Amino acid sequence: MQQEARGAHELAPLGRRNRGERAAEIQAQVIARGLIEAFAMVKPTVPFVVRLDGTNDKEGRALLAEANLPGVYAEATMDGAAAKVVELATQPTSPA
Repeated sequence: MQQEARGAHELAPLGRRNRGERAAEIQAQVIARGLIEAFAMVKPTVPFVVRLDGTNDKEGRALLAEANLPGVYAEATMDGAAAKVVELATQPTSPA
């Protein structure tokens, strides 16, 4: 029985794929451009930390840095992203 084609958003997580299934690879600069477009439409009200790693990751992080989006932080590693989240969570907030 032949499997139906599925979109990248429907691929099984790593480690849970069927034999022969491949993970979709999306270039980091494409993700960065999508985030920049999304944040132009919807302004985040809380800090947003993204870990960009993989194909063209440096370019993706550079695009986010150049966009200078308030409250948006790009990190290269999960450890870096987790550290940034902890840093942001422990900063005092100003009264509304």
